[in-house]
Amino acid sequence: MSINDLLNDDFLPIAILIGLFVGAVIFVPMFIVLFKKGSGMVYGEKETGPVCQEKAKVLSKRSQQVMMAKFNIVLFELESGKRVELAIKDITTFTLMVEGDEGILSYRGLNFIDFKRG
Repeated sequence: MSINDLLNDDFLPIAILIGLFVGAVIFVPMFIVLFKKGSGMVYGEKETGPVCQEKAKVLSKRSQQVMMAKFNIVLFELESGKRVELAIKDITTFTLMVEGDEGILSYRGLNFIDFKRG
């Protein structure tokens, strides 16, 4: 059986599916690694380190679909002028936040803990 026989019209759809599968197996994990690396997060930064509490203002909110997961993300501006983008797991907390809200933001690394208006 030669290559030309394998690439005939009967085998072509199967070859395309195999190519898509192999491409997904290689590129999806690579995309995930680059996405996490591009976020600037250092391994373990999310879970360790001190809890920071600072005055902050909600600048914007958005929802982002990545594969099968939905992330609710809020951009805060700290009193120092630094901007921090954090994912909010609790949908009620995310929904109640409004652009322009000011309060005390508690976070550890890139992990949102709490936001108290006031």
